[in-house]
Amino acid sequence: MNTHKKKWDLVLSLVCLMMLVGQVSAAQPAPAAFQAGDLWVYRDSLEPGWEDWSWSSTRDFAATPGQGGSPAALRVTLTNWGGLSLRHLAFDASAYTHLEFYIRGDSQGGQSLRVFLQDANSAEIGSVALANAAYIPGGAVSTQWQLVRIPLADLNAFARPVMRVNWQGDTQASPPTFWLDAIRLVAAPPVPLTATVNPGQVLGAIPTTLFGTNAAWWNGNIHQNSNDVGKIRASGVTVLRFPGGSSSNTYHWRQHEPLLGGGPDWELGFSEFVSLARQVGAEPMITVNFGTGTAAEAADWVRWANVEKGYGIKYWEIGNEIYGSWEDSWTHNGLQYCTGDATHDGFNAFVQAMKAVDPTIQIGAVGVDTPNATDHSDPAWGPHVLQACQGMDFYIIHIYAFAPGNRDYAGLLAYPPQTWPALKSRLDTMFQAAGKVVPVAVTEYNSYYTEPEALAIQTVNTLFLADTLGQIVSQGFPMANHWDILNGLVANGGDYGYLLGDAGHTRQPSYYAFPIWRRAGDQRISLTTNANATTTLSLYATRHSDTGDVTLLGINKTGSGQPAALTLQNVRLEAQGQAWTVQGASLDATSVTYNGQANPPVDLSTVPPLTVTGVSPEFSYTFPPYSVTALSLVACRPTDITCDRRVDIADIQICAAAWHLAPGQPGYDERCRLDGDADIDIVDIAQVARDWGWSR
Repeated sequence: MNTHKKKWDLVLSLVCLMMLVGQVSAAQPAPAAFQAGDLWVYRDSLEPGWEDWSWSSTRDFAATPGQGGSPAALRVTLTNWGGLSLRHLAFDASAYTHLEFYIRGDSQGGQSLRVFLQDANSAEIGSVALANAAYIPGGAVSTQWQLVRIPLADLNAFARPVMRVNWQGDTQASPPTFWLDAIRLVAAPPVPLTATVNPGQVLGAIPTTLFGTNAAWWNGNIHQNSNDVGKIRASGVTVLRFPGGSSSNTYHWRQHEPLLGGGPDWELGFSEFVSLARQVGAEPMITVNFGTGTAAEAADWVRWANVEKGYGIKYWEIGNEIYGSWEDSWTHNGLQYCTGDATHDGFNAFVQAMKAVDPTIQIGAVGVDTPNATDHSDPAWGPHVLQACQGMDFYIIHIYAFAPGNRDYAGLLAYPPQTWPALKSRLDTMFQAAGKVVPVAVTEYNSYYTEPEALAIQTVNTLFLADTLGQIVSQGFPMANHWDILNGLVANGGDYGYLLGDAGHTRQPSYYAFPIWRRAGDQRISLTTNANATTTLSLYATRHSDTGDVTLLGINKTGSGQPAALTLQNVRLEAQGQAWTVQGASLDATSVTYNGQANPPVDLSTVPPLTVTGVSPEFSYTFPPYSVTALSLVACRPTDITCDRRVDIADIQICAAAWHLAPGQPGYDERCRLDGDADIDIVDIAQVARDWGWSR
């Protein structure tokens, strides 16, 4: 026997086998490196946040063994067009590049499958056949584990938010059993977030009247509850609207006024509402009864409130959503709303009667945000009101994002930046066509217009409301009122109020959007950023006109911290800043923390701010996951040359050393050019000295 020949044959066999293995490996796509931002669907078990919504199939989520020796895999048998369907809260897929998973057949390969995605309303977004060499080695499922990588673009995943990932036989004949493992959405390479802020470029004022909400007669005696009053005051609301949405159109104020013997004791009467507004430091705003009332009744209300009682109520509205068939009103036509008819007073008659009593009041007319409101009884309501209503001081719109039944988390987060710029453009076009310039007040806004879903009492609504306020600010509206303080839980699981309708009127997550925004300055300033406001991070920049301090409002819509490289131009900053943050553990969390405290005291001013170090004209700050943050950056005072929070001899010495030096000369110090004349002289030094306390 030639043993050398046998050994040589064995060596050749091994070499051939290695070459074959090499060829198989070359055909197998390499898995992407695991990243912190990957969205895992299944690894040994279904990941938290995912649910099994499959049909006509049997599933074993703990079948063994898994791919690569992992403890478990997902074993699926489909019947009669059955499908494996894994569901998550709706998310924007733009943060990911591929759907990746391992697959193998059970006793045989060749399973004929398609993979497809569905949106929040279960509509199919995009589909691919798995039998494609671009996705799977050899273009077919085998009995060995194979890596599948499908570009999300091929699944049309960026068309709209994704909620479900599905596998289904592409013929009625059920494919043999197959196994899946290590299912994930591969995160896109992170793009460094940047933002440039220029406090020297002021874009407009931020009126305090933007931070209003609604109170209602059914809120009961909250004006006598120190806990409720304290919470409302601490939220920072500046305007309170009354008596309560649609009920305003049937509200005859004298019948509900306790000082005149009206209304049951449990009700919040008008004078009691005024007491509440005064206790919390808010301006009252009244909606008079247009639907079943008269101009004389409204004028009587103005007389009693402002002349007899001296309440000095400035803002009044004529009716609530009169354009809607759901409202109790004698008309839903815009022209009739303005001019009335033979037996009913219109807006013009109301204005004339009310201003005859108190000409200092401001009166708003019910409007809409589009010149063609096809879902209203009068599609041309907006142009009709602008044409025929005389003497309006402001024009009113109400904006709600969703109808009941919509549970699209990603859609709700994307709504503010996607909707408000277009809305403002429509209003501007309508006003230009009418030749009118009238301030627009948003006197109601929230996530749902009726029967709110559970999203309304979850963290996601905090982010939505904070972003909505940011859009209202950035679009230059003069007044806004959230709906509302206190409402009540509905069968859908939601509640409009920022205080829950429970015994203790618990602060809901949405409550905290208001105290965070009240940390903002009174001027909006220039900001440019590459952040994706619909899916990742919304940013707003403000300035405090009295101090020059800058406050950035950041709304992180993702489950990971978002570091942002910040550049601040034309401002000197102290090295230490402060932050106030409201944060939820997840979008569907029903509780949040405020500066790290799970149950902060009613008086939020006693909660210490978070310290931010390393502040400079160029620095990085990480906005926490699922949070709204007010980042406060302290500007150095002009005459505090050393930026040490005091003006003293050191500041004078620096400027004295630069006296009569021109830019570019050694020793010239730009910080000392206080009068802006490019020359550092006695005028500049004297300014520092005066702040130091020196006088001739």
